[in-house]
Amino acid sequence: MKNTFIIVFIILVVGVVGYFVFTKKETPTLPSEQIVFFTEEECQRETGGDCRFQNCDYIQSGKTIEEVCGKNFKKGWVSAEDIK
Repeated sequence: MKNTFIIVFIILVVGVVGYFVFTKKETPTLPSEQIVFFTEEECQRETGGDCRFQNCDYIQSGKTIEEVCGKNFKKGWVSAEDIK
């Protein structure tokens, strides 16, 4: 009985730790934390990688810009790693 409890406890701990490790890696950078560049060349030079243009130009009726795009959203070029 004691061994079963220990095994279940270990499995639970490993599961919780694994969940946070994997979800942390999949969490995109929030728009307020992104560095936005005016040109693709500037973005590539500063980040050393691929860049993508982000734009949030479709706001559904009844929604605010912050609800759809995120707080402090800025249009422009960002590191491709920041976009998920």
